[in-house]
Amino acid sequence: GFIAMAFTYRRFISFAHIDWRDFIREAAHTALAWLSLIAVVFWMAVCQEWSDMRWFKTQGHRGPMHKPDLHAPPTVHSRPLHDLVLSRLPYVHQNYGWISDLLVNSSALICVVVNLLTAHSWRARLVFLRRLGWMTALLYFMRSITISVTTMPPPVASCQPALASGARDMFSVALGMISGRTKECTDMVFSGHTVILTVSFLFWTR
Repeated sequence: GFIAMAFTYRRFISFAHIDWRDFIREAAHTALAWLSLIAVVFWMAVCQEWSDMRWFKTQGHRGPMHKPDLHAPPTVHSRPLHDLVLSRLPYVHQNYGWISDLLVNSSALICVVVNLLTAHSWRARLVFLRRLGWMTALLYFMRSITISVTTMPPPVASCQPALASGARDMFSVALGMISGRTKECTDMVFSGHTVILTVSFLFWTR
């Protein structure tokens, strides 16, 4: 109990002697980093839609956008990637895909909470958040480039891409991809989960 009280008191003292002009400047820089991250994440979702639509068209569907016939024999472009590990594991329906998201998001949450609690000052906390935003934005921007130039078929033959029919629909699908309600099919060349795990590991071991 005494250790917890001393820990809390030390954190309170660090906020009691804030130069608000410096704080506003540091907070503005941090907000810029996270606004850039939000813009990059939305751009990456649009690139994922573009990749899914391009993969859909390479299957021979040149007409209006519609769901592919899953009972038709696979073409050369629609055959799923062969994976030595996945081919030996039991298939889990995509409705249970939240398990991997839960593991990755929990590691990121632990990383953020622990670093914020162990930072020695308010400036160190803002620097951590700013670096986290810029590093993630840079990696996600690199991921959006690779998704745009390289379209890989999904590892599951039954994957159905979310096809947008207009600008408003594309915005809605992008928001669904960001929130996790809409699954992507062809974003396999650069793992977004690996980005989160890598950044979390770097801040764990800093």
